[in-house]
Amino acid sequence: MLRLIDAINEKIGSYAGLLLVVMTFMMTWEVVARRLFNSPTSWAWPLCVQLQLVVAALAGGYCMLHKAHVRMDVFYSRLSPKKQAIMDLATFVFVLIFLGVAMWRATEMGLLSFSVLETTNVGFKPPIWHLKLIIVPLGILLFLLQEIAEFIRNLRVARGRGQ
Repeated sequence: MLRLIDAINEKIGSYAGLLLVVMTFMMTWEVVARRLFNSPTSWAWPLCVQLQLVVAALAGGYCMLHKAHVRMDVFYSRLSPKKQAIMDLATFVFVLIFLGVAMWRATEMGLLSFSVLETTNVGFKPPIWHLKLIIVPLGILLFLLQEIAEFIRNLRVARGRGQ
């Protein structure tokens, strides 16, 4: 099960990272259209903002998988793997509370956004309710699953049973 969670977050995080390439091309097109042809687009900026939301939402679990989240390495890196695992276990409750509140609020926001079929107020006014209702809660869920997988691994290390 842990490998499945890892594989899902690895795949989704990799695909989310590819969206950064798409965003780069979109913004390059926008700059060329605006500067060289004096013909700015109405779609590039709002879509890039939406893609950035998708990347940020879906990358949480991927970053957790690759231990890329910020931590106090000044102290943490000097601890043995067992003590690092114990410290991670101690902070799990706080992460769980944070992700639980984030999921609750994101779902609440997503349902409200869906109820009014929310759109942006810039450019061609693309809809954003689908991002708030589906993508953000999905990203939080992936992050939560990866955190649970890390919790189980840390429990094994803290008990002296390896990785």
